[in-house]
Amino acid sequence: MTIKSPLSQPSFNAVGAGQTATIDLAPDGTYHMLLVHYTEGAVDAIDATMRAAITAIRLKVNGKVQRTFSAAELLDINALKGQVFTAGYLQIFFAEPWRRAAQGEDALAWGMGDVDTFQMEIDIAAGRVNPALSLTAVKTRDAAPMGPIVKWRRFSVPVGAIGITTLTTLPRFDNYYAIHAFSSVIDDVEVKSDQDEVFKATLAEVALLEATYGRSQQTGLFSLDFDYTNRAFDVIEMQKNGVRINDFRVDFNMSAATAFTVVTETLGLRD
Repeated sequence: MTIKSPLSQPSFNAVGAGQTATIDLAPDGTYHMLLVHYTEGAVDAIDATMRAAITAIRLKVNGKVQRTFSAAELLDINALKGQVFTAGYLQIFFAEPWRRAAQGEDALAWGMGDVDTFQMEIDIAAGRVNPALSLTAVKTRDAAPMGPIVKWRRFSVPVGAIGITTLTTLPRFDNYYAIHAFSSVIDDVEVKSDQDEVFKATLAEVALLEATYGRSQQTGLFSLDFDYTNRAFDVIEMQKNGVRINDFRVDFNMSAATAFTVVTETLGLRD
C-alpha cells in the first residue's frame, strides 16, 4: 500500500501585502492535496480574513496555468462538496475524497512522472498586515505520468438586463464536471449541447439533488453540479458520436442585471 504522506514544502518567495508569492514544488511523486497555511500577525486567518486576503491562486505545470481561483471561490466550492474550513488553512484537492470509490478518489491525483516544473502563485491583497504563508503537500512516492486532471478556469459574465443571459464562449475541449456561478440573483439555468438540452433546473431543485448525495449548495453560489453523484466520470461531454460538439450554451435566468464570475471544473489532459 502506498502511503499518502504530508510533507512540509520550501518557503514561499515574495510574501507581502500587494505581492504575488511564489513557490516551486518538486516535480516528483504524485500530489493528492496541498494545504496552504495563511496567517496575519502570527494568527490563523479566519474565513472572512482568508476571503479578503487571498485574491487569486494559480497552479502551473510546465509553465502553463491549470487552475486559477480566489480563496473565496475555493472555500465555497469545497464547502459545496462537504469539506469543512479550518482557520488558517486552504485545502486544494487533486485526488478527491468525496468520490464514491477509492479508485475514483485517487484517479485524479497529479502524477509528476512526465512533469518538469510545478509552481504555485498566490496574490495577496494590498493593506494586509504581516501576512505569512507556508505549504504542506500530501503526496505518494510513486510518480506515474500525469493523466486526466481537474482544471479550474475563471470567466466574467456581463449581464445587460433582467431575464436570460446567454454564455456561449466556454471552451469546448475538456468535459465538464461543474459550472459554478457566483451570483445570488440567478433563478434557474439551462444548458444545451449542440441544441440538445442536457441540464435545466432551478436553484432549489439543484440543491435538493446535491443534498441527496451529501453536497450542500452555498449562499451566493449557483453550482451546475454535473457530478453531484460523486462519480468520477459523470461529466457533460464535449463530444457527440466521437466528434467535438459545435455549440455549448448556458442560459442564466437573472432576477437582477448584475454581472458575476463563473468558475468551471473540467476533466482533461493538462494544457
